[in-house]
Formats: sequence, C-alpha cells, structure tokens
Amino acid sequence: MDKQVRREGCTADRLGRRARNKQDKLARIRVAAQQLFSERGYDGTTLREVAAAAGVGFGTIFAYAHDKRDLLFLLFAEDIARLTAEPIRTLDGRRPLIEQLLHIFSGNYEFFARDPALSRVLLREITFDMFSPSQRNHLPDRSLIIAGLNYLVAAAQRQGSIDGRWSPDLVALTLYSTYSGAVRQWLRSPDPVAAEGIAALREMLLLQISGLKPRGSDA
Repeated sequence: MDKQVRREGCTADRLGRRARNKQDKLARIRVAAQQLFSERGYDGTTLREVAAAAGVGFGTIFAYAHDKRDLLFLLFAEDIARLTAEPIRTLDGRRPLIEQLLHIFSGNYEFFARDPALSRVLLREITFDMFSPSQRNHLPDRSLIIAGLNYLVAAAQRQGSIDGRWSPDLVALTLYSTYSGAVRQWLRSPDPVAAEGIAALREMLLLQISGLKPRGSDA
C-alpha cells in the first residue's frame, strides 16, 4: 500500500513539474514575442528569433502556436476575452444608451493605446482570421458584442428612446460597424490618445442614435 502511495505521489509530482515547465516555457515565449514584435515589428520578426530569445527549441514554438499570427493572438487572447465579456457582464440598464455603448467599447481604446503599433497589427490580422488554419488561439469573435448590443437596442426600443422600426440585429451590427471603423481610424494617428478616440466615437454613436433626419421633417 505504501509503495502504491509513493508511486502515485511520484507520478503526481512529475505531472506537476511537467505542467510548471510548460507554463514557464509559455511565459518565456510570450515575453520574447512581445518584446521582439515591439522592437523589430511584427513583420520583421521570425518564429525562430522568438524561440531563440525565449530560450526554447524552434519546434517548441509550435506546441503553443501554429504560426506567427497564432502567436500574436496568443499574446492578446486573455485580454481580448476580458475586454469582450466584462463590459457586457457589468452593463447598467439604468444609464443612457450612449453611456452603455461607450461602456462596451471604451476599454478597447484604453488597451490599444498601450501599444498602438502592435494593436494596429492585431486589428489587421484579426480581419482575416477566418482564413487561419489554426483553431488554437482564436480571439473571441464579435458575436458576443453583437449580442450585447442587440440586447441594448431591444431594451431602448421597448422604452421608446429609439425608433422601433429597425430590427435590433441591424441596428446592433450598424453600431458595431461604427466602432470597428472608428477604432481603426483612430489608430492611424501616430500617437493615438484613448480619450480622444472615445470622444470621437461618442459623436459617431450619437449620430447613429439621433439619425440624419431633420427635426420635424417627414423626408
């Protein structure tokens, strides 16, 4: 009985060491990739260089990422998942619609402003993520955000604060598209400031909410 307990203990210890070793390699790969992408640029960095900087074998990289795009997504996956889910979870339906919309989108501006160069690459690569052969490190898609926007729009229509003639699906997609274009335009600035991007987005969303129709016009 004692021998069996010892064997099980040794097995658990080996598995624990293996898991710690794997996590250590992952952490080193992420640090190396972040540093090299920032210093040399994403396009100017190779996976072999990341492996060397992380102190791991070149083949080890592929245990964590299928290709360089997959490695880029690995760097952002946890943060983007949080920025996608947390604002939806903490929505306050008592606030005006514009404030709820900004609650969903503002965190992205603040996050992207930390490393604009790499954020530009992320948004470039995520645009065509559907063509990636890897399913390992995919970022959360827009469906969760669209669902949250759909909920906000439907609630606002029930309250009579926005016109109910348009489907919530269409309005939600339009609002998301406004953000998607706005955040990319903002990132084109050499030194994007989060507060300025959020302020511009506010005006665009207010335009969406109020519409272009002149007051008192039937046209």
